[in-house]
Amino acid sequence: MGLFSRTKRGGFTDEAAYEDFFGIDKYIQGLSDFILECDTPMTISIQGAWGCGKTSLMQMVQQRIKDKVLIINFNTWQFSQFDLGNMLPFSMLQVMMRSLGGENFVSEKLYAGIKNISRFVAGTAAKTLAGVELDSFGSHGMVSEDLASEISNLKQKLKMVIDEKLSSSSVDRVVIFVDDLDRLQPQRAVELLEVLKLFLDCKGCVFVLAIDSEVVFRGVSQKYNFGENDHKRCQYFFDKIIQVPFIMPVASYDMNKYIGKCLEEINISNSAEEVEHFAKFIRYSIGTNPRAIKRLLNSYLLLTKISPENVGSILLFAVMCMQYLSPELYNFIVSNRMTLTAADFVKLVSAKDEDLEQLEEDHDADLSFMKSDNEDDELSDKISMFLNELSRLISSDHTVDHISEEDFNKLRNMLGAADSSVLNSDVSMAAPKEDKESSSGRGKRQKIRIVYNGRTYKNRKRLVTDIVYDYVNAHPGISSRELREAFPDDLQGSLHVIRSVEEAQKYSYGDVQFTLDNPLELSDGKFAVCRVWMNGAWNNFKRFTDHVVQNLGIELDIKSDGQAEGDEEEGQDAENSSSEQPAAEQA
Repeated sequence: MGLFSRTKRGGFTDEAAYEDFFGIDKYIQGLSDFILECDTPMTISIQGAWGCGKTSLMQMVQQRIKDKVLIINFNTWQFSQFDLGNMLPFSMLQVMMRSLGGENFVSEKLYAGIKNISRFVAGTAAKTLAGVELDSFGSHGMVSEDLASEISNLKQKLKMVIDEKLSSSSVDRVVIFVDDLDRLQPQRAVELLEVLKLFLDCKGCVFVLAIDSEVVFRGVSQKYNFGENDHKRCQYFFDKIIQVPFIMPVASYDMNKYIGKCLEEINISNSAEEVEHFAKFIRYSIGTNPRAIKRLLNSYLLLTKISPENVGSILLFAVMCMQYLSPELYNFIVSNRMTLTAADFVKLVSAKDEDLEQLEEDHDADLSFMKSDNEDDELSDKISMFLNELSRLISSDHTVDHISEEDFNKLRNMLGAADSSVLNSDVSMAAPKEDKESSSGRGKRQKIRIVYNGRTYKNRKRLVTDIVYDYVNAHPGISSRELREAFPDDLQGSLHVIRSVEEAQKYSYGDVQFTLDNPLELSDGKFAVCRVWMNGAWNNFKRFTDHVVQNLGIELDIKSDGQAEGDEEEGQDAENSSSEQPAAEQA
């Protein structure tokens, strides 16, 4: 994933970066040191969604270790374009051997071994080979004695080549970087991982794999006919292959630094105040994905070519972001921009159900995607924060509640400039559909209803915060240490269940990720509850609910794919929850 082109105002390419523009040096250095010092064999996964910077991070790690190890690069995406099918794993073996010097006698034998096995594999599935070692998942057909012998011989020859190369050099390990595994068909990616495990589990080898774990989980489910929700068996497969998972530290990205650099590259003013405006509209629309940000800025650059008078316009950029955030919201405002009043816009920003219902009646529209009972709570939160920021931008006094007709005219006029086929042809630029789901970590959404303390929840974040706030209210004087014992950090993952207000504010998207609007008052300070709770491969929401039921004795009645009792009262019940839990209501 590339960051910047070298030509001012030329847009952004997709080449990998060699410089840290995210402020994540400690992660790059830590991973580099681990690769140099770990026992071998070792397999490390760099895990993250489409476009989050996995390739760039691998490149920066390589720059730091290149003089201390032997490096081999293999890009599965490039080879997959040739429709190699089951031969892809062996193409990787050949690349590896050529990189280690394939002229000697041992390597000639090795090539012969690869060729022999290739004859067995041609027309059959590579999964047969994997069945030899990953037998807990079942082989699909018996492996012949001849093939088993060839596999054993090939493994020995591979080991000899690696040992010979290392003994003749001043380094003690070969580091093989395998990129773009998640661009393969999921089942192909799994087969490649299996062959890696089978053949290359050799002393002196460190494998660094860039992958989206969601792709692996889908591939395992497809290949072994697991159920969609058989998370544990998929995780078992993943853990069998990967010894060290490294999660891309996207929550720690210094997005203002990155966005400021992007604006500088396209000759847009990048004062701290302007960068903050751009950053907020980005964070409330497409999120933290660097590739999606580049595509958005490329579209913005193109629009400013069409309308040069709008170069540097933050409002134009905001309107573009609205299209990506919610086509429904954008279409409602555009189609009604001549009949909507400034007062109507204030109602839209308030997002109160009664105001939205009035707007629906007045303009014959459907605004259900903004209402309190909308199941996509993440989208609702983003729309609310986006509209508040947009109001401050157009308001002459930079407030949310006072929008004059003159202020609203600024938005009306800009909607015309942004209403371009450049955007309307594809408003889902953040990621391809299936990748877009995994890029946020959500995976496939489950429709759930959970009854807790007589209240019915669709909103995961509201449920989590209510549970934590209820626990604090039931334990007066509780400390952060005691609260963390009740709700361990790893239930959520890298963000933790709670953070001090000071820590949460350091995150680029702290106001999105934590309840900073109304923090917890603990005995040792103010703390915020994390709002990032997902289904899908990471499924930290299920970890949380399982934990509170099993370890804290909290009763939850979880229903899915059906109607829970009292759904129609959810909005009222949640709003009427204890006045001692104001942050939970806003979560």
